[in-house]
Amino acid sequence: MELTIAYWNTAGRNGLASLILDSDQEYDIVAIQEPWYNKQTQSIYGPARGRYYRLYDSGRAALYIHKRHQQNTWTTEAGPDWCKVRFGTGQDAITV
Repeated sequence: MELTIAYWNTAGRNGLASLILDSDQEYDIVAIQEPWYNKQTQSIYGPARGRYYRLYDSGRAALYIHKRHQQNTWTTEAGPDWCKVRFGTGQDAITV
């Protein structure tokens, strides 16, 4: 399996995650370091078009997995300041 992955450090600034998540380019996984946290909604940015599943627990890491990947084909874990997604099982599994 080949995956396209974008890594973006937004340094906690508002609006930067939307630049990549709402762009015409579509990635399999978008990894955001230091996402901007909206204190009013108590959440991080979620794409307007809804092309991605958002994985976020708390802290300084978030993953967005493109919805072209059915949810039963991957598993996730997250904690303060980290998150991961695993596609497949066994020796052929890919973990980000």
